[in-house]
Amino acid sequence: VWDHDPDYNWAILALPNKSDWWVWHRSQNVSQAERTRLLARARAMGMDMSRVVHTGG
Repeated sequence: VWDHDPDYNWAILALPNKSDWWVWHRSQNVSQAERTRLLARARAMGMDMSRVVHTGG
């Protein structure tokens, strides 16, 4: 776990070398603003944005 909400509503998880990573969210319907904010957090930690795939709602 690289980053998370204090209540674990969301978490950014990754392998130690950051080759694979995920953003998990408790809600199936994440707003575009929230998605953008979480991806910016992941980018700031050095996650590779070139392979981002959106799933869910």
